[in-house]
Amino acid sequence: MIEPPFTEAYGRVGSQYATGGRPVKFIMDFKADWHEILKEIMRNEWGMDTKGLTTDIPVHYFNAIQRRITARRRTLLISDTFQ
Repeated sequence: MIEPPFTEAYGRVGSQYATGGRPVKFIMDFKADWHEILKEIMRNEWGMDTKGLTTDIPVHYFNAIQRRITARRRTLLISDTFQ
């Protein structure tokens, strides 16, 4: 018996000759895989530290995506005086 949140799926890996034409049983954890993908995006593309994130990863992801500053050209003004 497979415990939740795992999902069973059936498919064929490689050619049918590799498994003798028998279907192959996969055990997948979609939620954990999705959380890892979100953490990878936050870590690699956004430069965030995700070491402390253990729960509510989608909440952190979508909160961070709303707070991100859009990239656009900005004007830099340099002055000799401060007002």
